[in-house]
Amino acid sequence: MIQYDILGGKTLVKEYKAPQKKKVKAAAKPETNEIEHTPKERKSSNNLYMTIEKKVKLSPHRIVSTTSFCRETKSQNDNSRKNLKACDGEFNGYMSANTSRYVKRIVENWLTSIELNNDLKNKDYRNKPYVTFVTLTLPSKQVHHDNYLKNQLLDPMIEWLRDSQERTKRKGAGVDAYLWRAESQKNGNLHFHLIVDRWIDQDKLRQKWNQILERLQYISMYRMTQKYIYRKGFVFREEQAEKQTEALMYVVQNAIKDQKKIPDTKYRECPGVREILNSIIQNYSLMTAKERKNDPKYGLDADTARMLVYKMQLAAYERGMATDWDEPNTTDVHKLSNIESISAYITKYVSKKDGIFPVLAKNQKVLQNGNMGKYIFTLREGGDWENAMDWMDEIPYEVKFESRKVRGRIWGKSRNLSDTHEGGSKIESPSFTTEIKMIYDDEVFGRRQKTITQNEIVNDYVEQVKQEIPEAEIKRLAEIIDSEYCEIIPLGEYSTRINHKTKRKEKYFKNKKQVHFLEKLNPTIKIRYLEHYNTIFQSIYGNHYLQKTA
Repeated sequence: MIQYDILGGKTLVKEYKAPQKKKVKAAAKPETNEIEHTPKERKSSNNLYMTIEKKVKLSPHRIVSTTSFCRETKSQNDNSRKNLKACDGEFNGYMSANTSRYVKRIVENWLTSIELNNDLKNKDYRNKPYVTFVTLTLPSKQVHHDNYLKNQLLDPMIEWLRDSQERTKRKGAGVDAYLWRAESQKNGNLHFHLIVDRWIDQDKLRQKWNQILERLQYISMYRMTQKYIYRKGFVFREEQAEKQTEALMYVVQNAIKDQKKIPDTKYRECPGVREILNSIIQNYSLMTAKERKNDPKYGLDADTARMLVYKMQLAAYERGMATDWDEPNTTDVHKLSNIESISAYITKYVSKKDGIFPVLAKNQKVLQNGNMGKYIFTLREGGDWENAMDWMDEIPYEVKFESRKVRGRIWGKSRNLSDTHEGGSKIESPSFTTEIKMIYDDEVFGRRQKTITQNEIVNDYVEQVKQEIPEAEIKRLAEIIDSEYCEIIPLGEYSTRINHKTKRKEKYFKNKKQVHFLEKLNPTIKIRYLEHYNTIFQSIYGNHYLQKTA
């Protein structure tokens, strides 16, 4: 290679070549003195082909039995990836079925761990985990982007909820664990549901939320609107009356069913309404069964409810005028001590799916039609799904939504509720492996199977529970699931209630807790069940909780 210097001279430079590695000869096979047999003897080989596991999961309100297949050589299904991607895109801004199941698992097991490890009726609840369910709303029309509201309103509110005198000079509620969900109302406004693990004073909560709302002028906009509506004095607002009337009738119906009075925390701004409702509840409790049957006005009738709504609107008007409309009712704290199962009550709010899915008949299926998306196909009478010529009535599979999309994140949680947080346990229901089948491929004897049975005590418990549950309810879920590898046993019993609209009795399935059946049928499994939720409780709160309660 020729190299030129700055004066134009030439210099011959020898190129460097890396030395080549010597080729290593293959090692010779070691010599052996053994005599080979002709022909060779075939030896049996046990190659594990597949493992089949049967598991039983004891969730707080149901039993789930599943069968899983694990092959030694796994393969990824490309179509499942495409379907998953399409599903995520379809539910962008809404809560999908997969997300709903995940949120439900977190909430259900977190709250169950609190229920089983803390006395929620104890008067010393302020220094212990206490489940509180809060709803935060906007008092006027939303004029900001969803993400901006979450950054400017929700984040500061959560920061205040987590504050305590031990952490900062600002005293909040001292919340350790929380989960929130954002959803849009029918009027288009964004609102937030929060589950927190501390008791919260309602007045302080509303005062703080309104203070944060005014940063974006939502209280000022509310004041201007109310002053315009009532510019000529009090007016009865018909657009609100129907919804308020139904709400009152529903509250009375549930109170009569639970045989409990309406607590002082409800209708605090109009105590006269609460007194009338409690008198109706008390009078009904004193009636005989025959008198109740002959009473056409079960609970609260529509006329009385409308009269009470008038009083509530008038009280709200008088309070608004006295405060110059600076304290709108933007928060709602749900009292949970009267609810038989806190986790079941809250879970339906924060994990409900936004979509309305098409209802399929027995002769219908949802199939992927190439790149066109999902379609509903109907099988003609006497036809076979294996024959595409028997398919008819190709209809696009469309999920409808009652409300608008939420921009950005639709839910979130504290770090200690994550399955992967340091030192934590996975927040899930206890699971028991009841049977393992190992299938081997043998060159000589063919495919063989070895069965290992475990936890007979769990299998016996499942069969005992089945005898306690209405068979029709188990069959109903089996038809919905339509799988031979999964069985769900709901825990509960049939009961009756009065529909507050029709005033007629209706049968419904009333949920019961898993621990109720364990106490009755199997105390041994109950011990392991309680230990499991004690582990979850300690993984979430740990030493921090122990120091607070010491």
